[in-house]
Amino acid sequence: MLQIRKYLKIIYRSHIGRKIRDYTGFRSPIFLFHHKNNFISSDLFIWRTDQEIQTVFKASNILKKYYDIESFLTFIFYDRNGKFLMQKNIQFKNLAEELIIDKKLIGFKSYGTFNVFNRPIVKLKKKFNVTNRCYVGYGRNGEFSMVHGNIIGSMINEPFISDNRIVDHIKPAITNRKVNFKYFIQKKISKDYNTTFGFTNPLDRRITIEINNSYKINIEPKGCNLLYIRKEDIKKQNIITSDFVFARPILFCENHQFIDCHHG
Repeated sequence: MLQIRKYLKIIYRSHIGRKIRDYTGFRSPIFLFHHKNNFISSDLFIWRTDQEIQTVFKASNILKKYYDIESFLTFIFYDRNGKFLMQKNIQFKNLAEELIIDKKLIGFKSYGTFNVFNRPIVKLKKKFNVTNRCYVGYGRNGEFSMVHGNIIGSMINEPFISDNRIVDHIKPAITNRKVNFKYFIQKKISKDYNTTFGFTNPLDRRITIEINNSYKINIEPKGCNLLYIRKEDIKKQNIITSDFVFARPILFCENHQFIDCHHG
């Protein structure tokens, strides 16, 4: 019996075994990009232009540093309901570049999501796997609170795909299967601050999220939701439940003009 279990475990963890699990949905891998030969990946970030807030995105030139090739960034913007808004490319001229995301860029006051893919200028013959978590910040009057990427949510299996086809080839980097997920917020939330939970949905299906059995929301694919928590509902231990396997939020803690951002 032990020998049979040993061989079953080998098959279960093999490349073929992972493909079968992913196809059937039986204990499929959580992060799918680990099992791809070629990919570029991105977090699904939140942009904000509401309440006079600006968003800044900062990225380092990973491809220059590790592959010694020139590269550029492709931004894919969505609205809060996951509807495609626009695409923007920025070529690296230095080892780091940044983009200010404000009302002038987006065209209106609101919030939504965006992907950023670090792409090579020339096509390479070798295998090409890139994960660039980057940093995103939120603030007013040019003062930002920075956090690194929250979760690798999206990927493209064809790193050298043309510009006019890239949006249609973005896939979830996380399994779509439904789970019973529970997440405990690690930050002690102060009632001296106004606290908002920001969630994104990188999947191809709608997800459901509940906070402290008091707030329940649905988020469309590629969309997001900013949920303000009433001070009387803040608990010593704040718990998120979801059918999404990694519903970890960004916490926006505000005290007048001061904004402090954290991972949940």
